[in-house]
Amino acid sequence: MIGPFCYKNLSNDEEYKNHLKKRIKIYILIIICGLVTLLCLWMSLHSLAEYAKGFLAGVGTGLIVGGIVLLFKSYRLLKNNQKIREERIKISDERNRMISDQASKIALIGLIIEMYVIAIVSLLDNSNIYRICTLFITSFLFLYIIAFRFYSRKY
Repeated sequence: MIGPFCYKNLSNDEEYKNHLKKRIKIYILIIICGLVTLLCLWMSLHSLAEYAKGFLAGVGTGLIVGGIVLLFKSYRLLKNNQKIREERIKISDERNRMISDQASKIALIGLIIEMYVIAIVSLLDNSNIYRICTLFITSFLFLYIIAFRFYSRKY
């Protein structure tokens, strides 16, 4: 699978099988989160606005369906040794990792710019959304500094 969080250095197919088994646990957790979301929707059905009901229903259903699809894909992949080898090579490929890292950086820069614009516009509108946006931007920078120091000492 190709994506911003999917790359890993795996030297053989057995390591990739173990990696897939760990991913299966994550997919089950995603399905459970979807079920909890739908349960929250069902429990507070009368007190929510119509758009909130639709949002929760969509998120819950999306998590369940996405988790099930990824779960079946992983199980099917575990049964086919040729596909396991192809996928392991794909997620270990340095070129794909570099492309994903660059795309993630661009997307993150765009997200920070969007949050900054939302913070400025909401501040002009006398809204409290700017506090949330500035909190997210500040927490990202703080977490980045902590993670950078941690990994610079580790490696």
